[in-house]
Amino acid sequence: MDQSAPIVTRLGRTDYINTKPVLYGFDKQIVKEEFVTTRGEPSHLNRLLAEGTLDISLISSAAYAAAWKEYLILPDLSISSFGHVGSVLLLSRVPFEKLDGKSIVLTESSGSSVELVKFLLRDLFGVTPSYETGRISRDTISGNSCSAVLSIGDDALRLRHQSIFLHVLDLGEAWRRITGLPFVFAVWAVRRRHFAICPDACRKIHKAILSSREHGLAHLDDISIEVHADANLTIAECRKYFNHLHYGLNGAYIKGLEAFFDYLHKMKKAADPVEIRFMT
Repeated sequence: MDQSAPIVTRLGRTDYINTKPVLYGFDKQIVKEEFVTTRGEPSHLNRLLAEGTLDISLISSAAYAAAWKEYLILPDLSISSFGHVGSVLLLSRVPFEKLDGKSIVLTESSGSSVELVKFLLRDLFGVTPSYETGRISRDTISGNSCSAVLSIGDDALRLRHQSIFLHVLDLGEAWRRITGLPFVFAVWAVRRRHFAICPDACRKIHKAILSSREHGLAHLDDISIEVHADANLTIAECRKYFNHLHYGLNGAYIKGLEAFFDYLHKMKKAADPVEIRFMT
């Protein structure tokens, strides 16, 4: 092997609509991709980064908490909301306060949302349902095997108007009601070992992601026109959806992340108190 060959960074991304503004500059080839890209659902990216198959990736906040000693967060990048998020939803056939002991199917595509919905149902409604994890399929929705489903991303945008779900809980808004804080659903993280080996390359990629995001935020109308049909939204609904999302990470958003990490530690979902450590 040529020991002088440059190290190529392996980056993970999803193709969910909510990531389009961040990745717009890359997708339109305005910003150069100096990395190899792997696409996948959030839970898949969580696992690949944990295994070391990826070097930098968008991961759930819960995935960062589970292995924070191995990661550094890329500054000023997240997928968050202060209130309504629109695409992280608990869809129920019965009122939420009647879900105690009832079956809820949790999406297998997420980490943060799964822990968040358990917290919200306990603290807002005082119920402890029976949880199972699985893919949210047509059979799951149309059958009577469960009382509610937790859906995220593009699937949630499509499902929210299903007539069988009379009760819809937006997890971002519910978190705000309890804490008064935003919720950070996902962060961009780099493996510490990779950053130690090639810090300059990691900083360059971080700047490229920020640049790609700035192009995206300047073209939200164009993105809405391009992707609205994928989620069964009108162009106006898609634009409104983007307005609810926040792609930075500072101030109240860091406090919201700290509050979620405190909850995870309290519930023994994180062995140690979770520290937020940024790449510098």
